[in-house]
Amino acid sequence: MAPLLNISISSNLQFFPAFILILILILFPCRSAATTSEAEALLKWKNSLHNPTNHSLLPSWNLLPSYNSTSSSTNSSHSSCFQWIGIVCNEFGSVTEINLTSSNLKGTLQYFNFSSFPNLLSFVLNGNSLYGSIPSQISNLTRLTHLDLGWNQLSGNIPFEIGMLVCLEVFWAHNNNLSGAIPVSIGNLSSLTFLALEENKIFGAIPEEVGQLHSLMVLYLYDNNLSGTIPSSIGNLSKLSYLALQENKISGSIPKEVGQLSSLMVLYFYGNYLSGSIPSSIGNLSKLSNLALSTNNITGSIPKEVGQLSSLKELYLYKNHLSGSIPSLIGNLSKLSYLALEENKISGSIPKEVGQLSSLMQLYLYRNYLSGSIPSSIGNLSKLSNLSLSTNNLTGFIPEKVGELSSLMVLYLYENHLSGSIPSTIGNLSKLSDLELGFNNINGSIPKEVGQLSSLKRLSLSSNHISGSIPSSIGNLTNLEVFEIYDNSLTDYLPENICLGGKLKRSVGNLLKLGFMDLSNNKLVGKLSKNWGQCPNLTILNISNNKISGRLPIEIGKATQLRILDLSSNLLVGKSLKNGES
Repeated sequence: MAPLLNISISSNLQFFPAFILILILILFPCRSAATTSEAEALLKWKNSLHNPTNHSLLPSWNLLPSYNSTSSSTNSSHSSCFQWIGIVCNEFGSVTEINLTSSNLKGTLQYFNFSSFPNLLSFVLNGNSLYGSIPSQISNLTRLTHLDLGWNQLSGNIPFEIGMLVCLEVFWAHNNNLSGAIPVSIGNLSSLTFLALEENKIFGAIPEEVGQLHSLMVLYLYDNNLSGTIPSSIGNLSKLSYLALQENKISGSIPKEVGQLSSLMVLYFYGNYLSGSIPSSIGNLSKLSNLALSTNNITGSIPKEVGQLSSLKELYLYKNHLSGSIPSLIGNLSKLSYLALEENKISGSIPKEVGQLSSLMQLYLYRNYLSGSIPSSIGNLSKLSNLSLSTNNLTGFIPEKVGELSSLMVLYLYENHLSGSIPSTIGNLSKLSDLELGFNNINGSIPKEVGQLSSLKRLSLSSNHISGSIPSSIGNLTNLEVFEIYDNSLTDYLPENICLGGKLKRSVGNLLKLGFMDLSNNKLVGKLSKNWGQCPNLTILNISNNKISGRLPIEIGKATQLRILDLSSNLLVGKSLKNGES
């Protein structure tokens, strides 16, 4: 029995190497053959691309000389693959990655043989000049996880076959000329985490099937021609962090299911045709940092649940038809840095709780129907750089606390019903560049402390009831470019040394950057000084409807940039000015 056993074992050993060889051939196709096929496919595509220069396009893409022996051929193909710029191969010499970002490629994908790359995982052609359509044969890349075609000139539809790339995790085709609708087959991409189709010409509705992308973290569809409504199925995307649908033609209401997006950090719906109210469920988005619903047709009031968005940093609701009052719970948003509610129909008073927004940098409430007084708590906003409350129905005084806004650069309170005098504390605002208090009922005199605003470029106090004289300290405002104080009750002498230094007894001086000055409709007296001709940047000067007397000095004609000069309705005598001569 023993000899028989030995014969059997010996016989099996004779066939073992052949079995292993067959198994290897089945599991691992010939390395040299696969690589050569892929290399030839790449070279064929390379040769189809435009090359307007004499320089070699993708110069490293060349096949090395072949050898007679199988081992030499394998090594040659393997090493050739690894030496090609933008090409990565696996240990068997098969292409797994193609990355040709910003390689100055111009041509199409029509000659790219997708079926030659069975192991391709990443296909990146971002930032080239590729045109034409995305071929349906792209579905042959069955193992593809990353597809980046962004920043090209691709056109046509996104092929329905894109839905066959079931391993796809990242799909970027942004900044092209793609048109047509988003294929419903996109819902098959259950592994997709990033979908970026922004800045194309895609139209039609967002398909309900988008709600099947349960792994999706980023959805960018902005700046297209999308219409229809936002599908309620979008609420299924529990991992979604960034949702950007702005600058489209999307209509209908914001679905309440948006409140189910528990991972959402950024929500941009601005620049659409959305209507209806803001759903209260939006208050569930505890991770939300940026909310922009501006430039739509949204109605109703701002839901008090907005005050639950404890992570919110930016809130943009401007240019809608919002009504009602600003909820006091907005004061809970301690991280809020930008609050823009302008150009709505919001009424009621500014809640004192706004003063709790310790991180606030910009507050825009202009062009609403706000009434009541400006809360003194606004002085707590030490980081505030822009405050615009203009074109409302605000009454009362400008609070002294405004002077505590040490970071303020822009203060717009014009077109209200504010009364009282300008607080002297305003002189503390050393960073202020724009101060506009026009078209109110402000009285009293211009405080001399205004002259401490060393950064001021624009000063507008027009159409008020301001009296007294122009303080000489105004001459310290060496950066002033625009000075408007028309339609008031100013008296005393007209400034003499407007553009000169020296003693400033009854004048403003050193305003060498001044380009626009309107002192019309006051009660200023005195004569026109010849020094006004020394204003190098003055383009518009209006002193009409005052009590200026005397002759026109010929030196005014030497203000070489002066384009508009209005001296009408004064007590001037002499000939008209022309070319610097009286």
